[in-house]
Amino acid sequence: MGQQMVIFSRTFDFLDWLIPRTLDFPRSQRFVVTKRLQDAALDFYERITELEFRQSMKRWADAQLNQVP
Repeated sequence: MGQQMVIFSRTFDFLDWLIPRTLDFPRSQRFVVTKRLQDAALDFYERITELEFRQSMKRWADAQLNQVP
């Protein structure tokens, strides 16, 4: 469980670091490169959040099944 929390906090820290830096890119690169970098980082965060939700739901379902006599 602790390892899972580390990936969320590290990913958030990375996003917190990345987004302000992409705003300093040269104008010619800002709209193409910045968008791709930000989208990739945000997609990764979204995917790990979805995986955690699915695992939580699986654990909940398993707990419910264990209560069935």
